[in-house]
Amino acid sequence: MKNSIFQLWQTVEALTPAEAARIDAADPISPVYGLAIDSVMPWEDVAHQRKRIEAGWRWQYIAQCGIYSVDEVSRLLVSAASMPELPWQERLGARSRLFDLAMDSNGYPIAHTFALSLAAWASGLLIRERGDVESLLSGGVSRLEGLPVPGNTLPEVRSGYAGFDMLSMALMQLVADQVECMREEARPAGVAWLAQLAHEVAERLGIPLIAFDKRAPLRVRSVRVRVATQDIDSSAKPSAPDILTSFFVEDLSRAEAAFSTGKAGKGLSQFIAAGTGNFEVDRVDVRDEDCAEVVLDRMRPDRIPVGRWPSDHALVFSQQLAVNEAVSTLADDAGLFAVNGPPGTGKTTLLRDVVASVVTQRAMQMVKSRTRKFTDKQVFKLSGVSLPFYKMHECLQGSSIVVASSNNGAVENVSLELPGAQAVSQRVNPSYFPEIASRIIGKPAWGLIAAPLGKRSNRSEFLSRFWWGESRSADPDSEKAPGLRELLRSIQQGVLSPRISWDDAAAKFKEAVECEEQIRAKMLALSKLPEHVAHITLRRNSDQAALTHIEEQLYELESVSQALRVQSSLATKDLWAAVEAVNRAETAQKLHSLTKPGALAWMATLGLAAREWGERNQALLKESHAARQAAIAKQAALDAITSEMEQLNAHIEALTKRQNLLAEAIDAAEANLETHESKLRAAISELGSNWPMINVDPSQREHSSPWAHPAWLKAREEVFLAALDVHRAFIESHPTQMIANLGLASDWLNGKPMPHDLAKLALDSLCLVVPVISTTFASMPRMFASVGGQAIGWLLIDEAGQAAPSHAACAIWRARRTVIVGDPRQLEPVSTIPVEVEDMLAKTLKVEDGWLPSRVSAQSLADRSARLGTFIPDEAGEKIWVGCPLRLHRRCDEPMFTVSNTIAYGGMMVHGKPAGTPNNLPPSGWLDVQGVVAAGHWIVEEEACLRKLVARILGIGAHANEIAMISPFRDCAQNLRRVAREMSVDGGKVGTVHTAQGKEADVVILVLGGDPRLPGAKAWAASKPNLLNVANSRAKKRLYVIGDRSLWQRQNYFSVLADSLPVLNTADINVCR
Repeated sequence: MKNSIFQLWQTVEALTPAEAARIDAADPISPVYGLAIDSVMPWEDVAHQRKRIEAGWRWQYIAQCGIYSVDEVSRLLVSAASMPELPWQERLGARSRLFDLAMDSNGYPIAHTFALSLAAWASGLLIRERGDVESLLSGGVSRLEGLPVPGNTLPEVRSGYAGFDMLSMALMQLVADQVECMREEARPAGVAWLAQLAHEVAERLGIPLIAFDKRAPLRVRSVRVRVATQDIDSSAKPSAPDILTSFFVEDLSRAEAAFSTGKAGKGLSQFIAAGTGNFEVDRVDVRDEDCAEVVLDRMRPDRIPVGRWPSDHALVFSQQLAVNEAVSTLADDAGLFAVNGPPGTGKTTLLRDVVASVVTQRAMQMVKSRTRKFTDKQVFKLSGVSLPFYKMHECLQGSSIVVASSNNGAVENVSLELPGAQAVSQRVNPSYFPEIASRIIGKPAWGLIAAPLGKRSNRSEFLSRFWWGESRSADPDSEKAPGLRELLRSIQQGVLSPRISWDDAAAKFKEAVECEEQIRAKMLALSKLPEHVAHITLRRNSDQAALTHIEEQLYELESVSQALRVQSSLATKDLWAAVEAVNRAETAQKLHSLTKPGALAWMATLGLAAREWGERNQALLKESHAARQAAIAKQAALDAITSEMEQLNAHIEALTKRQNLLAEAIDAAEANLETHESKLRAAISELGSNWPMINVDPSQREHSSPWAHPAWLKAREEVFLAALDVHRAFIESHPTQMIANLGLASDWLNGKPMPHDLAKLALDSLCLVVPVISTTFASMPRMFASVGGQAIGWLLIDEAGQAAPSHAACAIWRARRTVIVGDPRQLEPVSTIPVEVEDMLAKTLKVEDGWLPSRVSAQSLADRSARLGTFIPDEAGEKIWVGCPLRLHRRCDEPMFTVSNTIAYGGMMVHGKPAGTPNNLPPSGWLDVQGVVAAGHWIVEEEACLRKLVARILGIGAHANEIAMISPFRDCAQNLRRVAREMSVDGGKVGTVHTAQGKEADVVILVLGGDPRLPGAKAWAASKPNLLNVANSRAKKRLYVIGDRSLWQRQNYFSVLADSLPVLNTADINVCR
């Protein structure tokens, strides 16, 4: 099953086309020309040759040939497989191509750069084979007749599909043979030759002509390269060409191999297990009252990271909870942590504190470790050149941070925002290479914290700015500032001194840590006050209960004692009476003994007197004995009563002593309790709303910043800033080693192959200087080609709700720790593969459709593995589990906040945006336009209303860059861009809802459109809350909806929008009739 998942993903990627370059002939740096059959090539075009190019640079060209419609090929695939047509859905309108081919500056093709499109080949195969997926899975076959046999001088193509590999190499040889003739005849390639080659390729692939662009079948991208750079067509044996398709096919194969051998790592294993339902975890719902104590336990001061991003504002509750849990969960272990980040809840803010924590922890290890940080010099031979390097101590390894996303804007937002001067408080004194950072991002920076990498051009530009010291200025006369290489060489040669010595930086850091630890200890002590109060109260109450019980016992025992005293008195009287009876009996007997008859009396009475006396004497003796026995019994009774009284009195005495001790303990507890309660009241008063409490309103809790004492915030901030000084001091105190290792990193970024361990060393060395680097998923397989599994210390995936799980899986495999941040209720992954084809692949491979890129995102899979999270409703009314949620929304005014919170999150979010300053903008509302004239989805009457609305907004003083205009449909977006140009509105915020993801504006105008002849189009837009949620949540202050209210309010989720927005009329805003 699990291997089938990887196979499914690989097959989907093989069918995923690479989008052709967007035509932009006006671009001064890298123009792209769309060429018709009668066009001239750029090297023959006077207008192109007039473009300014700096000295030392020259043009090279990459032809994209056989431009075709992705939607049309998708339709052909569905038709070929005889699959039923699914409900209407918006098509992408994308263009791809059959192959790429690079040209030198003179226009001669470079044969070994011929890159056939794997997607075009795979699609053509399925079209020819009538949807037979097995033919593709088995490697496929290609038409090779008439093509030359590939020679040994060409690179080998290895895609995993034998039919594709053989055709690619045969076509490459065909190009090589024809280029040889071109050079002999001094005849560079022209449009006609490329068009003919494209026609032959199309025929061999089996893609019908109907799919191809007739107006501009070719596109040529012009790129600038250094004259000193080794020509791409040099005599050196070329490397394997890039496969023109998804970048993930080979990466997925590597990840699958690692997974099959148990070497995938904890993160990827957790990711896959969660999707298969084999990952069990005890979930903690952060919104469940029964889990409140567990959640608060994770907010203890000892769980808050030592380092903190230097911001004027503390993290709010959910942000701090996510940071605490991510850092504590992953700091010492591998794995995956998922964060649910709805719009406007501060995802980047959260990631900044994660970065601060990682950098701080590395500095701690650097200062703590007393061993050598570098080994002796070693050498690696790369292409015959000896490259020196120094392996680093383990305290410097495994803490690289890579931000990745499917969205280039998302990763650049993070990597350009973090170093920017606006990202920190004004009180921060920039000291961590701010000049180099400013040169990299092209604006004032406070520190060299992050850099946007990824695609080759970004990496090349980064190295130019960072390492070689070139500025962003286009002025060739601008002064060249030193790069890090020159700075380190100056220190190495003694020309410059380190900005701060290692000893000073380490001492400053230790001092900052000590200060932070003291305040942390105080906060921890304060955090234990409620526990102490509860413990003292519990003990006091226990003692009070014991005292009450003793008092009850003593009361009962007093009654028993009184009864015993009465019994003792009676027994004493009885004893005395018995003693008196004994005395009487003994006296009677003694007196009787005196009357004993003598001999005369005996004889006189013939013994009768003696007998009578004896009988009487015996009787008196018996009476005396009986009296004595009775007295003994009475004494025994009295003794028993006396003994019982003694025992009772001893027990009473013990209880009385215990009573006194308990009373003293209770008095002491009361005093102790008053002391602790006084301290607790003072602590709560000092921290105010930032004192964490269990039984509080969710809004109050989410607005709070637990333990955010100003002194502690500053101390944690100082630790992070001191950590950066430690890094700079370390870098500048080891110039030789850093020059060598950063040189290795330069080679790595330039794409030079190297062993996994050296690539990891290059990555760790680079991130020792620039803690955060970013890349898109698409660029990761190439940029990280030499980087093996679990080599990245921290992978931070942003906008993961938009990321296909297959793309994220390749990145997660390379990472030891992964923090995934995103929202399954915003835009989902975009797939160019028809859903029908995906279903066919899943059925053939016996894989559940829940693994298809169009059905699940990386965020959704990661959420399933989350221990900390909550439930939100899905479109079917069921509950879905999401990762640790960020709940405080601070972007949108009402009613936009409530609309998104209702349709997408089931009320999970809390409104946190403070009231803004009043403005003259008309209130948010729905402009009800019941248009009848349609051009596709574009409604002409809606355009008229739009123009009046925009004119009104601009007329009352709103800035053009504060307005966003979006629509669910592509053809509407095209018209919106036209209107924006004509009305001078910022085009960067105009387009489809999909292009608006990650952006925001004060005013958002949502033009609904919708072809009246295609009612399924509206149903498509309303099939899930995602599209409307994104559109609605872009608006910070105002949302204006233009469309037919009566039709749209019948759709799911749009009914909530209609209920929330008043209908605007002429009197409201003076725009529409």
